[in-house]
Amino acid sequence: MTLPVLASEVAAHLWQSTAIAVLAALAASTFLRRSEARVRHGVLLAASLKFLLPFSAVIALGASIGSLAPAVAPMPEPIRVVIDQAGSVPAPLAAPLARYGDTTTVAAVPVLPLLLAVWAIGIAIVLLSWARQWRHVRRYIRGAAPLMTIGGVPVLSSVRMREDRCEPGLFGLVRPVVLVPEGIEQRLTEGEFNAVLVHESCHARRRDNFMAAAHSVVEAIFWFHPLVWWLGRRLREERERACDEAVIARGVDADTYARAILSTCRFYVESPFFAVAGVGGADLRRRIEGIVARHLGRRLTTAQHAAMTGIAVAAIVIPFALGVMTTSLRAQAGNSFVGLQTSASRRFDVASIKENRSGDPGWRLGPPNRGTESIFNLELRRIVASSFRIQDKMVFGPDWMDAVRYDIEAKGSPTANSPEVWEMMRSLLAERFHLKYHLETRVLPAYVIVVARGGHKLVKGEDGECAEAIKSGQSSCDAIQFLPFGMGIRNMPVAAFAAGVARRLQDRPVVDRTGLEGRYDARVLWRPDDATPEQLAQLPADSRPPDVNIFEAFEQQAGLRLEARREPIEVLVVDHIQRADEN
Repeated sequence: MTLPVLASEVAAHLWQSTAIAVLAALAASTFLRRSEARVRHGVLLAASLKFLLPFSAVIALGASIGSLAPAVAPMPEPIRVVIDQAGSVPAPLAAPLARYGDTTTVAAVPVLPLLLAVWAIGIAIVLLSWARQWRHVRRYIRGAAPLMTIGGVPVLSSVRMREDRCEPGLFGLVRPVVLVPEGIEQRLTEGEFNAVLVHESCHARRRDNFMAAAHSVVEAIFWFHPLVWWLGRRLREERERACDEAVIARGVDADTYARAILSTCRFYVESPFFAVAGVGGADLRRRIEGIVARHLGRRLTTAQHAAMTGIAVAAIVIPFALGVMTTSLRAQAGNSFVGLQTSASRRFDVASIKENRSGDPGWRLGPPNRGTESIFNLELRRIVASSFRIQDKMVFGPDWMDAVRYDIEAKGSPTANSPEVWEMMRSLLAERFHLKYHLETRVLPAYVIVVARGGHKLVKGEDGECAEAIKSGQSSCDAIQFLPFGMGIRNMPVAAFAAGVARRLQDRPVVDRTGLEGRYDARVLWRPDDATPEQLAQLPADSRPPDVNIFEAFEQQAGLRLEARREPIEVLVVDHIQRADEN
């Protein structure tokens, strides 16, 4: 995964997790404010743990399950395309995208390594703090003596805790123990000391140390996010209130319990260690008021319980189902107009492969013709993308794939149609370039083509430039047209238009969401900010673009909208590839 894609993924995950955390906090402060503290704690903890689970991972899991279903067989009809010819076409899109598109990724590229370094330093600081705290904990435990047992949890008396005036607490994750300062039973009455031990046994029964450790992991990874630290404070507050309610519910005298907490806070300081549940902490005044009033939160009603369960299930099921559906509809989910193809049983009879070191920027990717394929000076990544019938940005592999260019002349059976020739190309990549890969679904920044409000302005293929050719049964008319300041299609599906736009934009995949079927003619011209009068003067009048950007051009000239979104897209990840065995 490249740094720009990684930055985009992280940004999406952060805003999604932040939104869920804000909603959870609002729920805890409004319709759950009179509920049991353990319920509010559970809701806030779920919001915290969401930071560890990106929705994109759930979508990818759904896609992997969906990919196990039988795939729809590709259309037997050969796709006749004249595509990507003459690489001398200028690249006029940088300025319009900088003004109208999403440029976060482009702008962030030079800064990303520095940000990653700062992030890693922050994590290291948090981890060092943890290590220092655990040294103190081990020191407390090492010199502690057995005192008694409460609820199956050992209670140890620590001399060092008495010296540091550290309050009692539950220490440890796997085999927790209650540590108390030596002599605490002399400072508290028997009833107060018993109330403190019951409080700590409630922490043990609730696995509060383990849950606190889970949130500590979130704090370590997202140390830069203030909402994460705010969640930590709220979790500690609700954790202590939940134990207060549990202690009162177990029949401990409320006044004695309140005095136990106040006395403990009087003689000892709050435990400074992470993943340690003590006695003090949280809003002490509110806690004491709640204890003395014998406040017990309300249990969830059936409706509240059903609503919370439904929300939790939906948060997992919806992205999972989206991944499954994306895979089953992958031909409409961002792949090229043919759809991602992986079969590779057919082979060319003869193939010549030469690395092109001319430095010439021009290139040619000829359409399959009677079992042959001719490629001139094309980058390896583009060769892979074209062979698998996907867009360039859907191929993830080593950076050198963009720097190495090849000339390929290959011949197979003269009766082979276009899909069969591309299958031969995939076999060639496996045999001569030693390509190994896997497929996965990633949520990526993409441009989505949708129909504008007024409807599309495309011309049906049988009514367009290829009308006579279609009537006479000719197939040479179909084409994707790359123009100096625009592009078009003749008698091609809209998804072919998306594939062509993706080849011109180059910064992200383009997804067809128009729902239009059949073949069309379309032509879109736009003027980039850096177009010079001299360039425009050299163009024929019918190819001279109006003074509009690409987004305006799509809507005005084709009745389509080009929108920047994040979409789940099936991509090809290169596990291994090497320079070709030339001949």
